Amino acid sequence: MAADPREPDVLVAGSHSFDPVTQINRCVAFRSRDAGSSWSAPVALRQLTPESFCSDPVLAYAPDGRRVYYAFMDIKLSESVVGDPENPETITFSSDFDILVSRSSDDGRHWSRPVVGLDGDPFSVTTDFQTGEELALD
Repeated sequence: MAADPREPDVLVAGSHSFDPVTQINRCVAFRSRDAGSSWSAPVALRQLTPESFCSDPVLAYAPDGRRVYYAFMDIKLSESVVGDPENPETITFSSDFDILVSRSSDDGRHWSRPVVGLDGDPFSVTTDFQTGEELALD
């Protein structure tokens, strides 16, 4: 949560929002103009891909109060199965974690398209499901 340094009753908060239909965790923002007595409906922030998960939201106002920034982790996960899905030979889990930053000039009503603040290195782990042995780590 962040408070506008010009108007302390104006608050912007961020959180996760799990969508049971898509099974995806998104980042959302809420606004309050009355020191938290009431809050707006959630505003979803854009992510890098439709399948990305959101984690670890952090908000901060610029010192002059003209913009609020929302930073969060954009997580892309995938898995690849070799063999029968019920009894796989190997499974490869791949992931890529990036830190994104969006900004708002209207106290969280609208948010910019995110920029990549920190581009994480993708990595993957392959495991022999029969033995549990790790075969490869990239």
